[in-house]
Amino acid sequence: SVLDEGIAIRQAGIDDFILILGPIDVKYAPIASKYHFLTTVSSLDWLKSADKILGKEKLSVNLAVDTGMNRIGVRSKKDLKDEIEFLQEHSDHFSYDGIFTHFASSDNPDDHYFQRQKNRWYELIDGLIMPRYVHVMNSGAAMYHSKELPGCNSIARVGTVKSNAYGHGLLQVAKIARECGVDGLAVSVLDEGIAIRQAGIDDFILILGPIDVKYAPIASKYHFLTTVSSLDWLKSADKILGKEKLSVNLAVDTGMNRIGVRSKKDLKDEIEFLQEHSDHFSYDGIFTHFASSD
Repeated sequence: SVLDEGIAIRQAGIDDFILILGPIDVKYAPIASKYHFLTTVSSLDWLKSADKILGKEKLSVNLAVDTGMNRIGVRSKKDLKDEIEFLQEHSDHFSYDGIFTHFASSDNPDDHYFQRQKNRWYELIDGLIMPRYVHVMNSGAAMYHSKELPGCNSIARVGTVKSNAYGHGLLQVAKIARECGVDGLAVSVLDEGIAIRQAGIDDFILILGPIDVKYAPIASKYHFLTTVSSLDWLKSADKILGKEKLSVNLAVDTGMNRIGVRSKKDLKDEIEFLQEHSDHFSYDGIFTHFASSD
């Protein structure tokens, strides 16, 4: 959401693509360009002000389009076209890399407003140049309208049913989530994953919480994507795993202060260990969790 979170990730040694979803004060545009963030921009005036203070590093721009969320972004095709033309004319300072809108409602049985926003989106972008990244989404849209929107086939939609589905019933909610089209399920502990398997559900299951290493063979038996937070855990598991490989999800602590490695060296050591012991492990996931983003 904010610049500080992106900086924290960079300072943890993570060089991946980072999108800043929220608008930032224009005075911080040089910092956003320094850290190579895809930066959300909601007005031409912002771009004009940033153009005056940016240096040699280009700012990667994600244009916000308001189709009915009523938060940020341009609302007319003319304004959107003017922004795109400005970016093209000032390509020494800007790179037009993204565009997005956010749906105000997409998981309501009455999808009238969602359809209105979707149609408005296509009206606004018709005939305009599209960048590399097109983000037309919220969680409900990804789940309920995946066939109507671009890009949904390239994401994993995971239904989080941890802690007995937050008290609503593990198996009941897991079955509903599957009916809604999720790609897999996420639980906190091993027992929840086993209960789902024993109910006959063969979907991808992520164990979000760390498990005692003695249960590594059970996690591999049930084909769980298993969260791992240290190299010592991997070394201990390597000694007791059998023929079934363990699917590993590496935890990275960027400030949540719960689980995961905190240095690039530790993360690199874990990845190298997984590669060197591929007879026992499959390196399938990596994650971090934000302590505050809203």
